[in-house]
Amino acid sequence: MSCLDKSVKCLVMMFVISCIFLSAFAYAGIDDELAAVTKKGNAIEIRPLIDKGANVNARDTDDSTILMVASDYGHIEAVKILLAKGADVNAKANNGFTALMTASNKGHSEVVKILLESGAAVNAKTKEGFTPLMYASLKGHAQVAESLLAKRASLNDK
Repeated sequence: MSCLDKSVKCLVMMFVISCIFLSAFAYAGIDDELAAVTKKGNAIEIRPLIDKGANVNARDTDDSTILMVASDYGHIEAVKILLAKGADVNAKANNGFTALMTASNKGHSEVVKILLESGAAVNAKTKEGFTPLMYASLKGHAQVAESLLAKRASLNDK
């Protein structure tokens, strides 16, 4: 095998590996568009994509939902729209994270309030047994912790 053949073979392998890696983080088609505009917080574009058939409960390869993305970035209007369009407020990712845990971890107090008002499970646990209150407390998000405690978050877990 010549040096050129080895280089071409190496490039092809790198291309295949990068395609596999990139697809691991993607949703499908219009759901990918919804995830992208949600991540940017572009609330104006969310509703039309859902009306065109985007799935508000679409999941990536980690089983994270688009609501989790909006909650992670603290996009209040996006969270409201997704919930109004039927996003599952208590969906869990592979690690057990919910949208409430993500928002609590990042200190997005308004998003936390919206999720709680929409029925988010205040005492949901990750696979490791962590709750939204634990994440808020560990990160020093007092306002989030207060909201969780007002909804009867348990102090006696783990």
